[in-house]
Amino acid sequence: MDEMEKNFKVFREVNYWWSRGCVPPEFMDCVERGLLKEIKEVIDQPQMVLIEGPRRVGKTSLFYQIIDYLIKEGVEPKRIFYLSLDDPLLVKERVFEDIVEFIGIYLAKRAVRDLSSRVYLLLDEVTHIDGWEFYLKRYYDQKYPFKFFVSSSSSTFLKKRSKESLAGRVISYQLFPFSFVEFLRLKTAFSKPIPFYESLSGLWEEAFEDWDQAAIYKELSQLRLEFSFFEEEVKQSLTSYLLEGGFPEFLSLKEGKVKDRYFWDNVAERVVYRDIPEIFGVEDRELLQKTLIYSIENAGQMLNTVNIANSFGTSRQTISLYLYYLCCGLLIGLLEKYAKTKAGRMKAYKKVYPVDTGLFVNLLKIPLERIETSGLWGRIVEILVHQLLRRYTKRDKVYYYREREKEVDFVIDTYLHPLPIEVKYRGEMKEMSGLFRFMDIFKAKKPLVITKDRLDLKDQILYVPLWMFVS
Repeated sequence: MDEMEKNFKVFREVNYWWSRGCVPPEFMDCVERGLLKEIKEVIDQPQMVLIEGPRRVGKTSLFYQIIDYLIKEGVEPKRIFYLSLDDPLLVKERVFEDIVEFIGIYLAKRAVRDLSSRVYLLLDEVTHIDGWEFYLKRYYDQKYPFKFFVSSSSSTFLKKRSKESLAGRVISYQLFPFSFVEFLRLKTAFSKPIPFYESLSGLWEEAFEDWDQAAIYKELSQLRLEFSFFEEEVKQSLTSYLLEGGFPEFLSLKEGKVKDRYFWDNVAERVVYRDIPEIFGVEDRELLQKTLIYSIENAGQMLNTVNIANSFGTSRQTISLYLYYLCCGLLIGLLEKYAKTKAGRMKAYKKVYPVDTGLFVNLLKIPLERIETSGLWGRIVEILVHQLLRRYTKRDKVYYYREREKEVDFVIDTYLHPLPIEVKYRGEMKEMSGLFRFMDIFKAKKPLVITKDRLDLKDQILYVPLWMFVS
């Protein structure tokens, strides 16, 4: 069997709907991803769709949901082509040429350029093919009848390449771990609060575009009255969400050894020992692993790369580079200090957060007793709030502030004036001097404080309970 036939064999094996006319039920997750709604709105646009997200966050499942939607909308199944480009059976050196050849010979039965309607190509883990962006650019610029959907578990690498070669040709999205709404749909039969949380998601997305404390407080107060009857049940579900996180496959597993090892075997090890070395040529994988564990153990803390380097017996430059790679692998996020100048932002220590609360709790195997007695709830909530801020604001950049022992947990660089955000989940409401110092220096907007249960607007501060901030 020659190389082209090897690829053709893989193509036939993974595109089940060509023969069945539908996506097999076993590939259809029971929870429809919220991002699908946004993608439906751009399916008819000519631009390519880029989706980034961590390993095992559900990118492939989302692709199957897109395929299912297309078939139900009347697209002929043979005009939908799916391929995971990290498939070990592929001959990668010629895969794009073979895709076009296969579509012409077997699917369209004519020259691809002569097709009168689109072929939808969904390419998973596209960054595993060298020069992928140049192939996509060529087909787009040459007006091939293709609509591309591509995904990657390597954020910065995907964005850098797409900005350099595909500017104006792509629409980018980030797929996060399950939202609280998606978690509720999967884990409980308790559906009554779902409309409430869907409305909260829209409320917060609009709020960060046009920050108006009084209007937000008024709307939240009304919502709390309307939905107070299920408040306690929601808080119980929220505790489970904080401990388990939002990785779909993990949430579906039964207790046992497989679940205990899930985050290492299926997420961290895959990124540390395969994805990052393959894309960036990292050789010291053990050091990369140590850097990851250290980063997750120090969630919510500032990282002194000199101290880390001395502890691990390497250079500061190597640690900085490995932290960058882990950010590219979407396992951690690094926050720069908010400052008036770019130099001020770059010189300061960076603050680190894992991508998911479940990754923090379960990769480190932290028992509930330790969380309760060691004050870890605050750190876990900060991890979730960081993720929520990125989702609501659709910004890659979230900052922190610290100066002379005065600190603000998060800062959003909104239009004209920054917005300071503090997490006070354990009930300590006395120390707010960091917020007010930040407001004085940067002429900031009136702040937001995330609490455990307090909803209030007092002394220029909007207090919102976490269960009314999450969605």
